[in-house]
Amino acid sequence: MKKTIVAGFALAFTIVPTFAQSLTSGLPTTELFRTDLGQSITGVEVEGTSLYYLLQRGAASTQLLRRSALDGYATPTVLFDYGTSAYGSFVKEFGGKLYFGESSANTLRTFDLGTSAVSTLGTVEKAYDIDFSGGFGWVSANPGYAGNQIMKLDLTTGVTTTVLTSSDFSGPLVFGGTSLFYGRASAPAGLYRYTAAELNAGGLSLDAGHLYEANSGNAYFESLEGQPGFFARSDFAQITVQDFMTPGTGSTIATSTNTIGNMASDSEGLFVAVTNYSLLDRSAIFRVVPEPGTASLLGLAVALLGTRRRKG
Repeated sequence: MKKTIVAGFALAFTIVPTFAQSLTSGLPTTELFRTDLGQSITGVEVEGTSLYYLLQRGAASTQLLRRSALDGYATPTVLFDYGTSAYGSFVKEFGGKLYFGESSANTLRTFDLGTSAVSTLGTVEKAYDIDFSGGFGWVSANPGYAGNQIMKLDLTTGVTTTVLTSSDFSGPLVFGGTSLFYGRASAPAGLYRYTAAELNAGGLSLDAGHLYEANSGNAYFESLEGQPGFFARSDFAQITVQDFMTPGTGSTIATSTNTIGNMASDSEGLFVAVTNYSLLDRSAIFRVVPEPGTASLLGLAVALLGTRRRKG
């Protein structure tokens, strides 16, 4: 059973801007900015004082943009323009580069944070998520919508090798240490765990032997940079802090009546994209635990999980 962390606080923070989105949390929460009507954010990453995201602009071209904490995230800077409308999947930093993908033309590109050079690494059909371990990228994708796969991606050549096949929809993945956690999206939802040796050997499936725990659903994962050993999990409606070490230790830290999308993490907390699809698309980025002085609250949330783990 999951214990809701917000019960431990007297005040819940609810952000409900006009025509847009809401995020309710027992932790301090601030809306950083909103998109225009008809625009949605489909990938988020943070590195230093910069926030990077993919913006789908309806019939207009999709863009990779950057905003900075130095001006309160007020000014967007275009880093790359697709020149056409493309559905963005993810933006992730690794080794001084942003890796960003989309599932319309299926391109996987890199943006060098040092030189600002954009390169096409390759194509991955219907890519959904990516994480990095052992010098490789690991991609969750659903080619031809014929069943999801996890692919080992060579970061130099762009060549992929399928290591897991399933009949699942597209699901998120994240590394805890050298183990990969995959979130099954279709029923029955659940977390699956695979070791580095198993991933390199390949031939994997979503079998009972690798089931870590059943859960309510899996949309997006994000490793918590400031709290090693834990990650945030979204099922579109709520964000749960999850323990990499012990099944059954998730605790809800935020909920929304809209759609919780991609997340990014730094040492202080989370950046969360929330989109209102009920009328015209519109997204907002929220900062959960945005100030150094409040980061201890997220630490308390993690401490509560640790208490449960020791008592369990």
